[in-house]
Amino acid sequence: MLNIGFQTFATPEYKMNTAVNTATVGLWDAIKTSSAQAWDYNPSSSLFRTFEMQDAINVSDKVIPKDELNAKYADLGLFFDKDTREGVVNYIVDRKNIERKRQEILSRGSQTLGSKALYLGAGLVTSFADPINIASAFIPIVREARFASLVAKLGATRARLTKGAIEGFVGNALVEPIVYKVAQSEQADYDYQDSILNLVAGTILGSGLHLGFGKIGDAIASIRGKDNIYQRLAKSHP
Repeated sequence: MLNIGFQTFATPEYKMNTAVNTATVGLWDAIKTSSAQAWDYNPSSSLFRTFEMQDAINVSDKVIPKDELNAKYADLGLFFDKDTREGVVNYIVDRKNIERKRQEILSRGSQTLGSKALYLGAGLVTSFADPINIASAFIPIVREARFASLVAKLGATRARLTKGAIEGFVGNALVEPIVYKVAQSEQADYDYQDSILNLVAGTILGSGLHLGFGKIGDAIASIRGKDNIYQRLAKSHP
């Protein structure tokens, strides 16, 4: 569900200590970069890039030996375990260069706690734009009877937060393997720790979505003079 790019942004050693790479980056530029990185690790973007990878296979019939590739691209942190088509190589290299550039920008941005909170917030906001993220948060895991029980035990707000957390976690767990697989195929700096953090963040965001949309639904029901969800549940589950 939620993929906000919790990578460690460290400038590669071979690019450090130059005037360009040590210059301070403005807060707004760092926030935009964080948002762009987050978008790439959302499920919709990841799915789109699977098609780009397939197209890259057909760009050229030329196959480059793995030893040649490893000698040429080791400094980028790339490793090829087999001979690879030229188009795929170019695609992976382009993706790695984009990632490295973003890492450089974020490593030169403000590192205060407040700034990092803004970077995280930018990733969260970006994830709201992904339709798969939103849809996956509403997979009906908690059925009506169970939700009615939660309302009776926890109250309206906590019941919605709990339902959202459960469905957000499950939804994210279903789509995260797609993101992880694509990231690994691109040799991105994205590992199981990033996936775990995204599961946690997806759980939190699921709670927020359920609570927010629920409140909107209650308001609309009130305006129309209809029962809200809790009143309907009370009638159907006395």
